[in-house]
Amino acid sequence: MQFTNILWTLIAGAWYGTSSPAPDGNCSSASDNIALIQRQASVQAHAADPSPKLTSVESAGALWISANNGGTWGTWGSASYCPGDNPIVGVQQKVEGSQGGGDDTAMNAVRFLCRGGTWLTSTEGVWGGWSPVVQCTGSGYMTAYQMLSESPQGGGDDTAANRIIIYCSNGAWLYPTGGMGWGSWKYAACPSGMYARGFHSKVEGSQGGGDDTALNGINVYCQSTPAPTPYPTTANPTLAPTNNPTNTPTITPTDTPTNAPTTDPTPAPTRPEHGCASWCSQDTREWSAKCGWNVCNLCSECGTNPGPCKQWCYHDSRPWSTKCSYKETCGECEPCE
Repeated sequence: MQFTNILWTLIAGAWYGTSSPAPDGNCSSASDNIALIQRQASVQAHAADPSPKLTSVESAGALWISANNGGTWGTWGSASYCPGDNPIVGVQQKVEGSQGGGDDTAMNAVRFLCRGGTWLTSTEGVWGGWSPVVQCTGSGYMTAYQMLSESPQGGGDDTAANRIIIYCSNGAWLYPTGGMGWGSWKYAACPSGMYARGFHSKVEGSQGGGDDTALNGINVYCQSTPAPTPYPTTANPTLAPTNNPTNTPTITPTDTPTNAPTTDPTPAPTRPEHGCASWCSQDTREWSAKCGWNVCNLCSECGTNPGPCKQWCYHDSRPWSTKCSYKETCGECEPCE
């Protein structure tokens, strides 16, 4: 390309050295005209650059998408792909800020981050600095992108690619910082059921004293999304269900339950002998209650008749008017006298 520029420069110098001023009287200097022809030579040299043939991983269910909308200069770099069918999940861009009255290049390169941590790179321009990486959240992955690119400016300062943003499967747009604002946006998306897995870029090398554009565009590689996600949820899922379920509930029950607490039940508690304790007369409770107690039921207040009066009569909740009618069991109790 340098040889082409030199050749056009020599031709221009010879031609303009013998040419007359323009008919309208606005004379251009020889140096201005030479610069214009050098730029035209650059356009002619780069316009002939063919796109690369990308066949290394192309297969059924995969395709390339492009949101290129501006620069036509440069050379396509090698394509790179996320390993193991992992998707792209993050991006960063390399941008040169505004040069004031100098030569602007804007965006110089882009890198993509794969799930698993691999970085994808292609051809890069030499100017500018890298933005922080921005990533899809959760299980999101890249499915689309937009490029802000400036179309050729004729005799003006060309910048080509200015900025990139990417779209995640979970509905979020990611905006790397530092992009420039010249040009217009163009959108490209993987078809439904596909995700971004690779890319390559087109970059114009340094033009010496000419107009530099650096990054001119990228193409993104889309691939069919494996169901249900583009990566396995576990490293080694179970190949088949368990052959034999656990026996129901066990082969044999427990041989012997816990031994009985005691060989013989505890004997019934010993009840006091029947009598009339000295405190019975001092106790303030009714004799109808106290006479039901062994220790008080022989007191004179409980009656001296030898007739039937079972002790349970004093504890039964029924009224004495009823119990006293039980002549064989309660009829001779004290309340019935």
